[in-house]
Amino acid sequence: MMKNLKRCPFCGNKAVPDIGQVHNQINCKDSRNCAATVGPFDTEEETISAWNRRAIHRHIQHIGLLGIIGFALVGFYVVLKNCFHKI
Repeated sequence: MMKNLKRCPFCGNKAVPDIGQVHNQINCKDSRNCAATVGPFDTEEETISAWNRRAIHRHIQHIGLLGIIGFALVGFYVVLKNCFHKI
């Protein structure tokens, strides 16, 4: 049985596993307003992994700590520049 499923990354509703004889997939519970789905996959593990994967984690991992600090410093610079520009 599918467990530890994250909520839909687009609307936040629960995930609904669709277990078949040959393939598995997961759909968003709100099928009328949200068409989020993953699959078909051969194994339950592949299906859960695909549904639970979030792109933001990969981006943060590749950027690393120095990249995040760099973005923060650029943002801080822009705020200071805008503050002193108005004086």
